[in-house]
Amino acid sequence: MSDIFITLLINGVLLASIYLLISLGLTLVFGVMNVINFAHGGFIMAGGYVTYWLAGSFGVDPILSLVVVIPVVFAGCYAIQLSLLEKVIGQDDLYTLLLTFGILLVLESVFRLQFGTQSQTMEYLSAPVTFGEVSISMTRIATGAIGLIAAGALFAFLNWSRQGQAIRATSQAPNLAEASGIDSRRIRALTFGLGGVLAGIGGTAYFLTYSISPVGGRHLLLIAFVVVVLGGMNSLRGTVAAAFIVGIYQTFVQFQFGSTEALFTMFIGIAVLLLIRPHGLFGEPEGRLHG
Repeated sequence: MSDIFITLLINGVLLASIYLLISLGLTLVFGVMNVINFAHGGFIMAGGYVTYWLAGSFGVDPILSLVVVIPVVFAGCYAIQLSLLEKVIGQDDLYTLLLTFGILLVLESVFRLQFGTQSQTMEYLSAPVTFGEVSISMTRIATGAIGLIAAGALFAFLNWSRQGQAIRATSQAPNLAEASGIDSRRIRALTFGLGGVLAGIGGTAYFLTYSISPVGGRHLLLIAFVVVVLGGMNSLRGTVAAAFIVGIYQTFVQFQFGSTEALFTMFIGIAVLLLIRPHGLFGEPEGRLHG
């Protein structure tokens, strides 16, 4: 097995860990609330920009900035759900699409006014780690670790905590959950907040390796949609599998042919898959969160 192949494979896995973070948030919100959240792209950039601001203004280590990113993004998303989205839940899906897209535009405007229109980058842990002839950036290893730890924490929370079990119950049988004393309104806000936190952590991880810009969340949102559709809109485990498929595939094809070709062939592949399996690889027709 060549050194180039091993390097590309490792880089693909590490990229997939970022895609996993931002995609799990979309899957969680859709599986529980049946909302396609365009604002998710703004939440991704919010994480990146909070990290950028803390590092630039106060010299805070980017990874330590997550101590601020997580509560800030969670509080913002929790408030957005209770004050805005809750009013249109259960109505025509077009209302939630337009509302979340409007939130995305507002966030992009805020980023533009506060940080300008230019892309921002960060130098962090630039020294590589070498295994024989294989060299991997420490930054990529750090972002991969962030993604895997955060994803593991989400699954642990959903499976073993009372609030996580309430989220699952609300997704699978909302009326029964409400009748048993679960406050579905608060659970939806918690879910939306958790989805935003995953996006924000993903934005921080992405910023350590790549540049961010006010509209940069749109590209990542598109990738997240590809991952979620491939894995199944309501399947957490499907999202995990799809994130690694997309991350590894994109890394190899981009190395061989270029980024445009990688994205184009991914979209073609998704279109063909949906003709064969309309609910993705692991999705279920009833649309309930599982996995």
